[in-house]
Amino acid sequence: MRTITLLTGRNLRVFFRDRAGVFFSLLSALILIALYALFLGNA
Repeated sequence: MRTITLLTGRNLRVFFRDRAGVFFSLLSALILIALYALFLGNA
């Protein structure tokens, strides 16, 4: 279990080092939530 924790921590540090990647990942999640709300909001 410790190995999985170390690998996950390493991958998160590498991911958060690229600020543009983090921004666009969060932006795509927000766009998807907005689209769900737009199409399913009045159902």
